[in-house]
Amino acid sequence: MTNIDNMSLNSKRAVVVLSVILITLEGFNLSLPAPFFPEEAKKKGMNKSEIGLVTGCFDIANIMFGLVLARLLNPHRLKFVYCAGMIDSCITVSAFGLLSHIEDKNIFFLSCLLCRIVNGMGAAMVWSTILPVACSMFPEMSGRITAAVQVACGLGLVIGPPFGSALYGIGGYVFPFLVVAVTEAIFALVAILIVPQITSATSKTVDKNDIFNFMGTWGYFCLAFPMVALFCIPGMRDSCYSLHLINTLGLTEANVGYMFLCLSITFICVSALFGVFVDKGLGCYAAFFNVIFAPVGYFAFFIPYFFPVLENMPYTCLVLALNGAAIGGVMNPSYFLLEKLALSYGYTDRSHVKTMVATSFNLIGASGRMTGSLLLGGIINQHIGFYFTCLLFAGVLTACAVLYAQFLIKHGLLRVMYYEKYEETKPLISDSDYES
Repeated sequence: MTNIDNMSLNSKRAVVVLSVILITLEGFNLSLPAPFFPEEAKKKGMNKSEIGLVTGCFDIANIMFGLVLARLLNPHRLKFVYCAGMIDSCITVSAFGLLSHIEDKNIFFLSCLLCRIVNGMGAAMVWSTILPVACSMFPEMSGRITAAVQVACGLGLVIGPPFGSALYGIGGYVFPFLVVAVTEAIFALVAILIVPQITSATSKTVDKNDIFNFMGTWGYFCLAFPMVALFCIPGMRDSCYSLHLINTLGLTEANVGYMFLCLSITFICVSALFGVFVDKGLGCYAAFFNVIFAPVGYFAFFIPYFFPVLENMPYTCLVLALNGAAIGGVMNPSYFLLEKLALSYGYTDRSHVKTMVATSFNLIGASGRMTGSLLLGGIINQHIGFYFTCLLFAGVLTACAVLYAQFLIKHGLLRVMYYEKYEETKPLISDSDYES
C-alpha cells in the first residue's frame, strides 16, 4: 500500500493535478445537463416543478450524504471514499444520458430522479475528500491547493453548460454524458493506482460533532446564509434559465449553452482576481463588496418585464456576466473567512479545520443549488413566472447583503488578514453579542 512518505515529488504533484482535473469533471457532472435536459424533459411531458425536482435532488442527496460523511469520515477511509465517489459518478452520469431512450413520462421521471440522487451521493464523497487528499501531498502549500481546487470546481460548474452544448451539437443528447463518463473513468483508474492511503490528515482525538457545533454558531450563519443564496444562481440556471432563453430569444438546445459562456468567463476572471485579493490580505474587503454588488444581476433580469425591448442577446449576455461575477466573487473570500472563523473558535488542528470547512462549504453549495433549482427555478417559477422569481430573489440577495455586511462591519473584520499571519485564539464573534 502506497504511503505518502514513500512517494516521489512528481507523484505528489500528479495527485494534486489529478485532484484538480477530477473536481472539474465533478462540476461537469452537475451542470452538464443545464442547456438541454429541461427541453428533453419537457418533450417527455414533465412540468417545471418536476424538472426542478430532478435537478435539485442531486443536491438533496449531496447534503444528506454529506452530513453522514461529516460524522463517519476519518483519515483511514479517505482514499476509499474518494475513489468510490468517482466510480459512482462515472456510472451515474452515463446512465443519466441513456435514460433519454425511455418514452414513458413517469418511468423517465422516476429513473432520472433515482440516477441524480445516486450521482449526488457520489459527488458528496468526492467533494468531501478532495481537499484532505490533495493538501496532504504538500501541507505547506495548503492555501494555494485549496484555491486551485475551489476554482476548478467552480470552473466545472460554469463551463459545463457551454461544453455540453458543443458536444450536444456534435452527437446529440447522449453523447455529452458518455464523453464525460469515459473521461472521468480514465482519470478515476489513474487515481486508484497513484493516490496513497492517507494516515495523518486528521487528528485521532477530533470530536466528530465539531462540524455541527461550528455550523451552529451565529458567526457561521452570518457568513453561510448569504453564500447559500448566491449558490442559488447555478441552481436556477440548471432548472429555468435555458427554457427562458429558448422561449424569449429563440435559441435551440444546441446553442443555448453558449450563452452561459458570458457567465463562465466572468466567473473565471473574478475568481482569479479575488484569489489574488485573498493572498494580498484583502479577502474581507473583496467579500464585502461582492455581496453588496450581487443583487444587481437579478434586478437586471427583472427589468425586461417592463421594457421588453431589452430582451435581446447583448443585454442577456451582460446580465449573465453580472451573475458570473457574483458567484466568482463569493468562493475564495468566503472560504477564507470560514477558515478564519473556525480557527478563532479554538479549532487548532489545521488539517481538521480544512476538512471541516471543506465539508461545510460543500453543504453550503449544495443547499444553495438545491434551493435554486427546486424552490426558485421549479416551484416558485411555475407559479409566479421567471421575471417575478428574479425580483423575489433579488430581494433575498439584498437582505443577505445587509446581514453579511453588518457582520463584517460590527466585528471589525474589514481589515487586512492573511492565511499565514493569523494568530488570534479568541472568537471573532460571540453568540452573546446578539442576546437581547
